[in-house]
Amino acid sequence: MTVNCRDAVGRPVLSRSSAEALGEIRGFVVDASEHRVVELVVRRGRAEALVAWHDITGFGPDAVLVSDSGALRGPESDDDKADAGRRRDPLAKQLLNDQGNSAGKVRDATFDEETGALQSVIGDSADVDAARLRGIGSYAVVVAASDEAHANR
Repeated sequence: MTVNCRDAVGRPVLSRSSAEALGEIRGFVVDASEHRVVELVVRRGRAEALVAWHDITGFGPDAVLVSDSGALRGPESDDDKADAGRRRDPLAKQLLNDQGNSAGKVRDATFDEETGALQSVIGDSADVDAARLRGIGSYAVVVAASDEAHANR
């Protein structure tokens, strides 16, 4: 089933073993080369934590389940801290193709709730298949230009 990132933000993250509320989804860490969500950014109190996709045991419309509280980890390395700060989260960044043309800002993205596979990136003026994703940085999401754009070069 397809999940919209915007709809998932704010969803509670629960421990399957204790039914304890561990936090709520604040963002996503997307690996552009794999075209998939690899971690969730979870707000826990006043701090951000990360949970790896492989530690998610259920992703439903009302909550996300992880095995236990040990699935959440604080950001330790500089890369973890940048990811917790949503460096590789596509939402609200500029959407550019590799020819420098803008499609506005990323309004949403969709992914498969079972695998985390990114399916699309939705910009102000274009919906882009995730297979065209080239990179995500602190400012922009870069996608391959469409065949039509290459033909008009």
